[in-house]
Formats: sequence, C-alpha cells, structure tokens
Amino acid sequence: MTHIVSQFRPGDQPEPFRPLLISFPPEVVNLVQTCGCHPSQWEGWTSVGRVIYVRFRHGRLWIGLAPDYRRTAPTMLFVARYPGEGGDDGYLHYETLQRLTEGIVDWP
Repeated sequence: MTHIVSQFRPGDQPEPFRPLLISFPPEVVNLVQTCGCHPSQWEGWTSVGRVIYVRFRHGRLWIGLAPDYRRTAPTMLFVARYPGEGGDDGYLHYETLQRLTEGIVDWP
C-alpha cells in the first residue's frame, strides 16, 4: 500500500512562480570552496545578489543560480561532462573551473 503525504494543508496555496532574471554572464563577486573533492563544490554571490552553486561530482560539472540562500531551488545555468583532474571524477581545480566556463560565468 502506498501513502502519499502532502506538505500542504487544506487551503494552503503554493507561492506564485517568479522568473529568475539572469544577467549573462553572471558576475560572481564572492566565492567560497565548501568542499575540496568528492564533490568539489563552491558557493557564492553574484553582483545582483543571487546565490551561485557549483558542484563537480562523477565527472559532471553543474552550476546553478538562486534568488536566495537555501530557500529556493537553484535554476540550472550550466552542465558539462569533464573527466576531472588526473582522471579523478570528483576533483576539480578552481583554475580548471574558470577555463571550462569562460564566457559563461565571470569569476572573481
């Protein structure tokens, strides 16, 4: 038997959809590496106050933007496959990130 549980109570309304305005390429003004490898991961802020998330794991580089920190799911900006540093599919140098995303993100 399957039970479906809803997060909404009767009468609750979901928040209306708000499009995420993205200046392209986004200018990152602050970036911190939050994990060194498995996955290599960064979080930061853009010049217009958006949050940027970067994650490299299993040879997949993913970059997303969100209007706030940890409340709204990020909008995917970029996804690419890359074998990783020295064949390690969970480790990426910051310099390699910059090179792979040149023209897509303006890094600090």
